[in-house]
Amino acid sequence: MSIPYRFMPWARSGLARSHGNADSNAALAARPMVKVGLTLQAKQDGNPAAAVAGSINLALYGPGDIIGIDPRLVVRTDPKPNSTNFEPNYLAIIDFDPPDFPWLLTPAHANVNHQLRPWLVLVVVERSQVALPGLKPGAPLPSITLTAAQVATQLPNLDESWLWAHAQAVSQTHAAADLAAELPAQPAQNISRLVCPRRLEPRKNYLACVVPAFDAGRRRGLGQPLLGDTLEPAWNHANPIDTELPVYTHWEFSTGPLGDIETLARRLKTPAQYQNDLPLLAQLRHIGEQPVAVDAERLLFEGGTPGQTVFEGAMVSLDFTPDPADGIFADKLAGMLNSGDALAADGTLKPESVPTLSPPLYGEYPARRHRVAPDFLSQHWFDQLNLQPRYRLAAGWGAEIVRQNQDEFMQAAWAQVGEVLATQRALSLSRFSHDVLKALQTRHLDKLADTRLLAVLAPARARLKLDVGNSLYGRIDSTSLPDELFDGAMRRLTSTRRATLRMAQWRERDLALTPIPQQVAGLVTRFANISNNLARLDPNRFVPDGIMGSRSYDAIPLPADLNSLVDLAPYTGLPGSLSGAELARIQQANVALRRQAVGLKPRAPLMGDVWHQGILTETHHQRLAQLQQTSAEPLRGDFAQLIRQASKNGAEGLLMTVQAGGAVQAQALKIDGRNGNLKTTGSAFSPGAGRKLRSVRIAPGSVAAVPVQALRLYGNNAVFTSLPPGTLGQGDAPVPIHLDAPGQFGAASVGAVPSITLPPAVKERAVLHRYSEAFKDYQKLWRTPNELAQIGIQPVNFALTQAAQQTRARIDPALTVPARLASMLALGEQSVAWARGSGLSNSYIAERFDLAFADLLRYVIPPRFDRIMAYPQLPFPLSKKLETLAPETFLPGVGALPDDFIMAVQTNPRFVEALLLGANHEMGRELLWQGFPTDQRGTPFRNFWQRLDGNADIEPIHHWLTAAQLGEQPGSKAMLVLLIRGQLLERFPTLSIYAYPKLAGQARPSGSVPPTPPGQPDTEMAPDRMEMPVLKGHLGKDITYLGFDISPDRDPAIANPKDDLRYMENFYFVLEEQMTEPRFGFDEPDNKGQAGQGWLSIDWNEVGVAGGQYFGSANLRQALPLTPNRPGDWIEPPHAATVANALLQRPFRGYYAGTALKMPKP
Repeated sequence: MSIPYRFMPWARSGLARSHGNADSNAALAARPMVKVGLTLQAKQDGNPAAAVAGSINLALYGPGDIIGIDPRLVVRTDPKPNSTNFEPNYLAIIDFDPPDFPWLLTPAHANVNHQLRPWLVLVVVERSQVALPGLKPGAPLPSITLTAAQVATQLPNLDESWLWAHAQAVSQTHAAADLAAELPAQPAQNISRLVCPRRLEPRKNYLACVVPAFDAGRRRGLGQPLLGDTLEPAWNHANPIDTELPVYTHWEFSTGPLGDIETLARRLKTPAQYQNDLPLLAQLRHIGEQPVAVDAERLLFEGGTPGQTVFEGAMVSLDFTPDPADGIFADKLAGMLNSGDALAADGTLKPESVPTLSPPLYGEYPARRHRVAPDFLSQHWFDQLNLQPRYRLAAGWGAEIVRQNQDEFMQAAWAQVGEVLATQRALSLSRFSHDVLKALQTRHLDKLADTRLLAVLAPARARLKLDVGNSLYGRIDSTSLPDELFDGAMRRLTSTRRATLRMAQWRERDLALTPIPQQVAGLVTRFANISNNLARLDPNRFVPDGIMGSRSYDAIPLPADLNSLVDLAPYTGLPGSLSGAELARIQQANVALRRQAVGLKPRAPLMGDVWHQGILTETHHQRLAQLQQTSAEPLRGDFAQLIRQASKNGAEGLLMTVQAGGAVQAQALKIDGRNGNLKTTGSAFSPGAGRKLRSVRIAPGSVAAVPVQALRLYGNNAVFTSLPPGTLGQGDAPVPIHLDAPGQFGAASVGAVPSITLPPAVKERAVLHRYSEAFKDYQKLWRTPNELAQIGIQPVNFALTQAAQQTRARIDPALTVPARLASMLALGEQSVAWARGSGLSNSYIAERFDLAFADLLRYVIPPRFDRIMAYPQLPFPLSKKLETLAPETFLPGVGALPDDFIMAVQTNPRFVEALLLGANHEMGRELLWQGFPTDQRGTPFRNFWQRLDGNADIEPIHHWLTAAQLGEQPGSKAMLVLLIRGQLLERFPTLSIYAYPKLAGQARPSGSVPPTPPGQPDTEMAPDRMEMPVLKGHLGKDITYLGFDISPDRDPAIANPKDDLRYMENFYFVLEEQMTEPRFGFDEPDNKGQAGQGWLSIDWNEVGVAGGQYFGSANLRQALPLTPNRPGDWIEPPHAATVANALLQRPFRGYYAGTALKMPKP
């Protein structure tokens, strides 16, 4: 995405904004003065407040006060220090963190044209002309010295120093005022910058220095006294003299040859641009092919002319078609290649055969074939490789790579020997484990009864998977079969080898007792078929002892003398004794309890008629408890009934008085809100016979006087809930009531008659509703234990025989040992763990393994997998070795590629497989020769290309399909390759190259779907649609190739080529400069940029500046008429922001349609 850079010609903050003089390019005050004042509103001598003002003059720091800058202020330099390949068409710059840093010490404000000179500048001098900065005695800064002539050529003109310093912000704001306000608000997104306006020359060494722009700063940095009170330029182009300049910071760099990314990318030509060069096109159509002589030693042919074949390289043209196999070669070669195996089979050594050594038979050990058959030449890769000289040549180069790098490869192999031996040991022990476990199963486990087998395997029942998502433990747990039957303690208790059981069996040998194993088996069988034995599972038959009496006492015989003591220890196991009479009473009570319990059903509590009678709260209970404390006798009566009865007929409160014998009397109370009189009303209620109440009619009368104001403040309930006990009911005279504390009422004295006041029963609807809901929960808590006492039975049988059969099959060593081995080793570079219905990423495994078994095992090794010895993994990309060893073998005809050229070719999977077969064959021989444990069947090398996606180029060779030709193994296919020759990627190796889908109507790639209409800017391309390279390599210094997982040929099954989304013609190939910080300069003169791009299409010749020279605003005006459209951001007179916009260079992006990269048709 594009970054919205905004430039400002200057920036100021703090006291620097108060300078009164505008910068007119004349001399400035060396130490500026600023008046700072303060105005207050104050009273003096009793007069009204008036403004009181005062001010002082402050001297600010200027350029003559600086002896260095903090290096942490430097954010970036372009080029970087010690760069050696800087593009000469760009300008050197340096960025500082504070956005106002270049103007911080300039003692003036900007003029009306927004021009303000900085107090320091960036200069770039030739390293051959000026020595490195050196520190002299007495000088605080290092310095450089220039002659008068060098001042005129190596330093810029300070008259326009205001052009080469600007501030930058990242913002969507265009208004200058708004942009200035954003600088302090977003400090992380703004910087200041110095630009050196010198056009650099190619292949030169330069020294960049930040130096003072004023003479006062120059003299201060050199440790010299200041002259005068004004600021003069540090040097003068009109009258140059020898000058020494202090250096605040500096760095060195070198420029490279002419050409930036844009220039070099525009130089690239496609095959279509060479359509008139017929000899070149003829060579390019056969790139990757090379005719070679066969049988130069006349071993295959008797004629005078050796045969010829076409050698295929690692990459070939898009139109390449391999030649058909030559049967004459095949027949002759078969006789030579099969001679070795024939002599070994014959067993006799013939004298004429002693010096004969047959050619290598590539791939013989992985394929387990030691003879070739010409009849399979066009069917089997093994015969195709060994009987066709062109592929034997590729295999021979693979063997040569191993011979040339054998020390490096063996060192890597020996580094892995520990892992190889450990893997090999695991493979060997797995076979040993299988044989031992099979014998154990046959001799012991297979002979156990089903019930005993499950008991023996009980510790592993959670890991024995019987079916999908169900283990043996889960199967048992889901039935009525008790887990304890397979507990380890139960197994040991019922073991026939237990000494206690053997002794008991011997002692009772005369009795016809059922053996313990049979008893346990019968118990397990009955519980497994529990639906036929419900009586054994019904818990309702059992009542725990102690609930309905204790059976422990029922079996104790009564003594003849009931007064004698009975020892309980022999019967209950508990020490102690009881008399015969006590024991008889307990036994009789047990009988009565059991008789009473028959048919007895507990009743749940009922809520009652609380909606009319009201409910009692904690306050009622607390007040009644206080009444009990004041009474000498226990209280008597149904308090709830008394309170509810007295609360009827609008009672506002109750008076509870204790009568003789502890009987409680309840009397209704009311308060007259007008005068505070507390009166009794209605009848008085006291306990009667049974649950009935006795009522006595009492005439209403005043019993107390309550303060009206307090009553209105705290309410009636506060009176009845806070009066102390004994306050009322003491006589006929009204009791004066007073307020003791907020909400607390009292009286002057209390009487001796126990009494207390209560609020009436609560009848508020909201409170009753909450009580009703809570009572429902209480009923549920009460009912649940009683309902659970009658447990419903849902018996679930256990399929004992089926579970035993599945368990026997599951512990078969033929399954368990490979499963364990697969959990320790990788299988085809994939941990083989599946769920039902999932796919396999490894194409070889996918073709050979039946997923129907995936739900039975977590890890599987298919029985058809070929067992080989473990081998080292050598992930060396052999293409890199071949590029150096034989570039013309890697890509025959590569020398014919013209400079600055780009074209599309394709990889050759036949060559890749043949070369890797030869390399692995030779590596197996080398491992054997060096004493490395091997059977020569492994595939140490699986990578030919320098892959960027981490994938291998071939599967292990012993996994290859037998009936498949070279280049047709699963996962092997041709890929599209971009072949680029030129300085572009040599000088700029970080250039981003990718492919992007092409849509109908697009002239260039765009993130817009559908395509962006003409005349409108493209949106940024979507990263998820970019096709990045999967392989990359180099041939020499100036040839780079990049491979894409894109098909060079269209799918014949798709009728319309535009519908083939993987076909190369439906892609653009993009060369894109990496997004960086802003860079400044102009294009190279030979860069044929696109017209109408404003400043983006201006080159250095149009500016009129030669290499090594400085330029100014006059040069920029010269370039203006050359632009088709005058840039809208240029203003007169210009300022630093205008120049920054003119110099800003955007990152380059070039597009190549897939069709343009193909060879033109002849």
